[in-house]
Amino acid sequence: MQFGTVAARMGSYAGWVVDETPIDASTRERMIDDLRELITALDRRVPRLAATGELDIASDAARLRDKALERIAELQAQAP
Repeated sequence: MQFGTVAARMGSYAGWVVDETPIDASTRERMIDDLRELITALDRRVPRLAATGELDIASDAARLRDKALERIAELQAQAP
C-alpha cells in the first residue's frame, strides 16, 4: 500500500473519530494496520536538521506519531 492511500484512508477515518460511530472488527483492524504503517513511515524518515523548517517538520511528525499510537490504543480498547 502506498502512503497516499493511507493518507486518503486517514481522512476518511476522521468522521469516525469525531462522531464516535461504531465500526466493525475488520474496519477497526484495517485502521490499526494503516496507523501502524504510518508510524513505520514516520520512524523511517531521517530529519535533515540543516534544512529550513526541518525542526518543525520533525516536531510535527513526532506529534503525529504520538496521536497515531493514541488512536491505536483507542481502537484496541473498542474491540469486543
